[in-house]
Amino acid sequence: MKILMIADTQGSAISDAYRELVPGVEFRGVEPDALRGQDCLAHGAQCGWLAARALAEAEDDWRVLFVRLMDKAGKFIAGWEDFLLDQIALHEPAIVSRSWGAWDGDTQLGGVMARLTTERFAEAYAPLKRELGFLDFAAAGNNDENDRDPDIVYPQAALDFSHIIGSHRRCGVADGWSADGSGMECCMWGSGIQAPDQFARFFIVFGTSETAPKAAGVCGAYGLDDAGWLALVQATAVQPSGDWDLPHPKWGWGSMEHHWQHLALKSRLGGV
Repeated sequence: MKILMIADTQGSAISDAYRELVPGVEFRGVEPDALRGQDCLAHGAQCGWLAARALAEAEDDWRVLFVRLMDKAGKFIAGWEDFLLDQIALHEPAIVSRSWGAWDGDTQLGGVMARLTTERFAEAYAPLKRELGFLDFAAAGNNDENDRDPDIVYPQAALDFSHIIGSHRRCGVADGWSADGSGMECCMWGSGIQAPDQFARFFIVFGTSETAPKAAGVCGAYGLDDAGWLALVQATAVQPSGDWDLPHPKWGWGSMEHHWQHLALKSRLGGV
């Protein structure tokens, strides 16, 4: 059983209706004692479903493991870094998908987050990754103001092994709010897509939070390691028209959405 870990807002309270959306993929969740019994923000469950839709067609058996780090308002709880690192060490996931970070170093909030939380997390996360060899997928961020400054900051930019995923619209044009900067790898369709909460109620969602688990699920379904995934991106990403230097700071090597659609539309799930 391979594990794809969704480090986000969802814990163990996963409904049977949600599980039935993706037959063939096991769902479990863990949360700190301080959050036990509290309502979960839908964000994490939505990310988990997007990853699982691709994993359902994998040859290997997969478990989506939710690790809850935030309260029902979406705020990190005290000690979230240690809890996540402990869960990674305990469960040894094949892939970790992260939809959070401090992306815009120009803002006061971004600077504070980088100093107080994500910078410390990055220092501890990197050696654990080297020890266990899991793949790391990270959201690029949603706060680009189309200025000349890079928007990808911590921990994404501090981790040279992160697969950083941006967002494009259904037509393939990169979303203006999707963060840019060094390390951008590729984009997925993340603007106005449908995803369910933990009770299987569907919502329209927007963000690179939705693109990172899509890419993670595709990588898991294909059974790729870091080098294999990057090679697939470089060889098959759909590039915007024009003569661009690649990887581009806004969309990396291009869109990998066609891989997710191919897996999600397989007959076992009856189409979408």
